[in-house]
Formats: sequence, structure tokens, C-alpha cells
Amino acid sequence: MKKNNEFTFESLQDCESIIKYLEALSEGFKNHKIVFGAEGETFAMFPDGLLDFEISAKTKNNRSKMTITCSWKSEDHADEEGCLSIKSDK
Repeated sequence: MKKNNEFTFESLQDCESIIKYLEALSEGFKNHKIVFGAEGETFAMFPDGLLDFEISAKTKNNRSKMTITCSWKSEDHADEEGCLSIKSDK
């Protein structure tokens, strides 16, 4: 589950439950705040700006798998490389 700056949860769910989780994620992206919680622990993330988005899907034998990954840099930790900076020595 939660370890330092990490949240992990795994369980067996039906499609209706997965739909509810995906809808909650969608609302979280719209509001720029996603809060995960389980076993009395919570973990918040604040997606904003440009996000890297990756989706993959595969089927092998009788098992199918879909993985969705979103990643971003928080504004206060953003790498300034490639950003314009204009300064005056006056």
C-alpha cells in the first residue's frame, strides 16, 4: 500500500466497480486533485499542466491486460530547462 511517496492497491473487482474508479479519476483530473485511500491511509496527487499519457493493451493465452500511465512534473519541482528567462543586471 503506502510507502513514503507511493500508493499501491490491488484487488479483484467487477466492471461496474472499475467504471466508478475511472469516473472518480476523471473527476480528479478535472479538479486537479486525486486522492487515493485504503485501510485508513490517503495519498493525494495534483495533476496539472502537460501530462505524459501512455496506454498499452495485450492478450496472451486467455489473459488480457491494459495499462494506463499518466505522469507529470509538479510546478514547484518542474525542471526549468527549456524555459525562457529574461533578467536585467540593473
